[in-house]
Amino acid sequence: MVSRSSEGQLVALARGLFGQAGNELQQLLLESWPVPAKVSPEGLKVLCDTLGKGAVLWLTRQGAWRDRLWARQTPPPIAFEASTVQVLQWLLEQPLGHDGATPLRLAPPKALGCELVLLAALAASVETPAERQLVTQPAVRESLLCRVSFPSALVMNGGEVKAGAIAPTPEQDFALEALQPALARWWRAAELLKARLLLPTDVLRVGLAQARVLDQLFTWAEQNDRRERCEFLLEAMAPLLHERATVADFVSTFDDKLPLRERQAARRAAGAVLQALARLHHWDEQARTVRFIDDGYEAAQARVRRYEARFGVARFALAQRLSEQLEALPA
Repeated sequence: MVSRSSEGQLVALARGLFGQAGNELQQLLLESWPVPAKVSPEGLKVLCDTLGKGAVLWLTRQGAWRDRLWARQTPPPIAFEASTVQVLQWLLEQPLGHDGATPLRLAPPKALGCELVLLAALAASVETPAERQLVTQPAVRESLLCRVSFPSALVMNGGEVKAGAIAPTPEQDFALEALQPALARWWRAAELLKARLLLPTDVLRVGLAQARVLDQLFTWAEQNDRRERCEFLLEAMAPLLHERATVADFVSTFDDKLPLRERQAARRAAGAVLQALARLHHWDEQARTVRFIDDGYEAAQARVRRYEARFGVARFALAQRLSEQLEALPA
């Protein structure tokens, strides 16, 4: 049951976003609930404690546990700026399951904590009626973590995303490392959804958005020696690249009455993630050429082992073959 206290509902929303999403969270997001005009000192203390502990728990559940991230490095502080309360109030007050929600007038968050609230809300809303309302909010669309995590959702329901460089801060970089398994799940789900789209224009929009994000992320990773931040793509695509995989698993068959040029452009865009795997393949080949007497040998060997464990060399060849088939003119 949803708490009757407005401050209690605010805390319940924060707990739900960073906890196990369930019926109560959906109820809080989809309908309109009273919000406190001002949070009492006692309520603010409880809310801050819930957010601080919840953010750490959420990152841990999303993937930081797997690589024991907190044991390997000192994490940055997860700060919550004052606008975090504004975000929670908006999420609680606006009926996101219905049209006509009042826009969230908020400058792009500067603190990692507030951005994680937006990302957790977006992740919880995907494929629910709240998704359309969330992805249209400028604060969500300008969030680097949201752009990297859900480019397909942003472009499908909110229109074109303004081009902006992907250059994570140290705090965002830590989040990207912690979120690798979650990114793999989210991108795999987006690939499965893209394969069900029936209109070439929709496939084209999604594929171009994916390609733009991956190109910017890969460029940043190369320039800053953060190639491991892109390995989520291997984990995302590995289950989709099996011996029976065909182009039909990545793009629908379009109506023959549609212009050939549109169908071909859509098929090419449908292979955006397959094409991006070629860059990871290049990194894998580079790592294999590093000799034991060279600097960086241990790091290169570690990368080879991770690639083999999460993907395997044979899948690179399969991805290239499928990508080439998508480039060919449809029969």
